[in-house]
Amino acid sequence: SGSCAFHTVDGVSAESEGVRFIRLREDAQVGKEILRVQAYPRATAALKGADASGDHKYFNLTEYNATTLVISLARSLERLVDRDVPRNLLKFRILCAGKQDKLEEGSYLSITVYIEDVNDNAPEFLNVPYVVDVDENTSVESIVFEGVQAFDRDKPNTPNSEVHFSMSTVPEQLSADGSPYFALKSPHRPLLILKRELDFDSGIRQFKLPIFAWDRGTPANQANTTITINVRDVDDLAAQVHGGRLSHEDQRVLSHDWRTHTHSPVLCPTDNGLRSGLAECHPRL
Repeated sequence: SGSCAFHTVDGVSAESEGVRFIRLREDAQVGKEILRVQAYPRATAALKGADASGDHKYFNLTEYNATTLVISLARSLERLVDRDVPRNLLKFRILCAGKQDKLEEGSYLSITVYIEDVNDNAPEFLNVPYVVDVDENTSVESIVFEGVQAFDRDKPNTPNSEVHFSMSTVPEQLSADGSPYFALKSPHRPLLILKRELDFDSGIRQFKLPIFAWDRGTPANQANTTITINVRDVDDLAAQVHGGRLSHEDQRVLSHDWRTHTHSPVLCPTDNGLRSGLAECHPRL
């Protein structure tokens, strides 16, 4: 017969109007040979998209000899998989026709290429730097920051893009019993939780803690950043007047705030006198 037909390599069984499935890594090099087929007797051969998507443009066809066609990769596949709506299948046809046939009337072999995602992206932290101000009287177990986020550009909904979080301790920023002041709620929910009471006046005033994000690919990729936590002073110390004597006529005095180095009018009740040399004073309203 003068019509072109597709054959297996041994030339025995025909593959006319059959289907071939190919697995290809997304990082396959442009120019890589992905398939050889036997198509003869032929006068012409070409690639054509299986639909309007133009998938065939990712591949080249070379007529190796009178019986063999070689299909190779013409474009990188990485941008197909690593995007919000990934494409992991490409479909096209190999057409061939004999001398007496038009190409569109000849034989074809359907090719389906499955693109395998490769863990080639590390997570990226979003909206950095992370800086948090926390009042010193914040209750333990409070959520003090919810803004830790990371994104992985590998194929969505796969281990390669699933991000987990952890936070490291810093020895000089631990409490007296060796436990951390802050922790993340869980590897999946990076909410920053206060675990120990804070004290601006006698404790640590600024924390710098490393945060890590890693995916579940093999091998895993990791990224890290730092979260800065500033402890904010709350006016929780009463002003004091030292020494001397106060009478009922002396209740309007100024106190000096040793933290801010400012003077403010205060009231100092003197009903009990100043036997101890100290009077407890309160801001005047």
